[in-house]
Amino acid sequence: MNRIITIGLIFTTFSLMLSSCLDETEPMGSSITTEQKARVEAAILTTGVGLDAWMNNYNTVGNGNHWDFGYPALMLQRDLMGSDIAYIAVYNQFGTWYNISTGLGPDYTNCQFPWRWYYKWAFNANELITLVPDPDNASPEVLAALGKAYFYRAIVYFDLARLYLNGSYVNNPGGLTVPRVTEETVDVANNPRLTALELYPMILADLEKAALYLKEAPTMAKNIPSLAATNGLFARVYLEIGNWVEAEKYAKLAQSGFTPLTQAQWLDRQSGFNTPNNNNSWIWCTTVTSNNDVVQTGICNWTSFMCPEQYYGYAGPGMDAFCIDRHLYDLIPETDFRKKSYKKPGATAAEIESDYPDATQIRDYSTLKFRPGQGNFEDYSVASATSVPLMRVEEMMLIEAEAAARQSSDGSRGKQLLENFVKTYRDPTYVSTGSSSDLIVNEIWVQRRIELWGEGFSTFDIKRLNKGITRSYTGTNHPVSRRYNTSTSPTWMNYCIVRTEFNNNFSINPDENNPAPVTPPDSDPAW
Repeated sequence: MNRIITIGLIFTTFSLMLSSCLDETEPMGSSITTEQKARVEAAILTTGVGLDAWMNNYNTVGNGNHWDFGYPALMLQRDLMGSDIAYIAVYNQFGTWYNISTGLGPDYTNCQFPWRWYYKWAFNANELITLVPDPDNASPEVLAALGKAYFYRAIVYFDLARLYLNGSYVNNPGGLTVPRVTEETVDVANNPRLTALELYPMILADLEKAALYLKEAPTMAKNIPSLAATNGLFARVYLEIGNWVEAEKYAKLAQSGFTPLTQAQWLDRQSGFNTPNNNNSWIWCTTVTSNNDVVQTGICNWTSFMCPEQYYGYAGPGMDAFCIDRHLYDLIPETDFRKKSYKKPGATAAEIESDYPDATQIRDYSTLKFRPGQGNFEDYSVASATSVPLMRVEEMMLIEAEAAARQSSDGSRGKQLLENFVKTYRDPTYVSTGSSSDLIVNEIWVQRRIELWGEGFSTFDIKRLNKGITRSYTGTNHPVSRRYNTSTSPTWMNYCIVRTEFNNNFSINPDENNPAPVTPPDSDPAW
């Protein structure tokens, strides 16, 4: 069994790093010199760059696992736990999450990965925040870095709250989430788990600070958090806690200056869903370059797993395929161009949206949404040097529609917003049939599944909306032994806290941990 790292060990490492940094920059007298100020500022900006780089950190757990490549890997793990991806695997690198095995329990490395990765990211943010004791006298560059730190810390605890809470905020506001560690935390060995009611105001408070410090930030690359991304994160949080008015407000704010992808941009065979520079849709993303560790591994990266149009990684023909669930595929009308993002069963080369020489060998229903870098099929240093979208304007438009639909029994404003979005940008024949708020919200959820497929939202939406899992049905393309059905949000989406955290944090009770997942029995066809 692999050794599991706790919050305490990470926090001790963080404290030593911080002390070293401060030893180097602390002035000897009562005032700080120009040279010392420059060194402090350089340390702040360097820490900020490190915060961005952590998004794609390779080998966080330390065992060389091929699924250990940062936030994009966490996105895939979340999506695989639902039913919208059919994972047809030869090497089964992500099988623990798709198969729902005991490997997700508190004694295993798979359980360690999100725990260690998120808390290290939070500690890096805490380090930067500590280095800026006087924001009122900080330079614009330092304030932008400080805003970024608060943004990152907010999304850390927002993600952790949604993953480790049993259920969702709306149906279990008093449920336990996780311990929160900030720059002011004194004793990580006595740091209790917070309820959702306690944690969410702290997340919103961090976002308020992020908005304040990013308000005047210069325009940066899209892999750097911005005020627009902060507004988008506000919208997500308010949607999660059921504050529909604020969710609608911030979703509108986040849309300012952005436009949805066109059909040509979506289906572009060289730059489709691998770069933010060919569109005005992406609000926030993560980017790796050719010298990044996850690229240099050759196969431990997003392109390797999510792009079948390449010869060197896991997703190539005959290998591990991330396919769209057949039922969801069938829900997409032929008049909706998003259907072309997947290989049509039995399609000829001319019918496949691909320049890949072996396109007909790609497994049916495989995704063609995420293209290898520059459309390169062979050179991993080019193909895997891509960006992954983390927030798009389309998501904000769908949040706005859902929040509006929630505010009346007939959901009429939400229905209009939904129809306007889909008809204008995706399928000109689309007509909403919903006659109530609940029915329209369900239609919006279907559109979220289609629009945001593979972008890490599946588990979060299923828990938030208390939706079931349906992999077993007539004609399913899920593997025989993985055909699970549930009527409500499955318990395996409530993540377990690692065992040694309970052994070293005496304010949390191991009896209150979420139960270790047990592989469900196969289900008979349900529909």
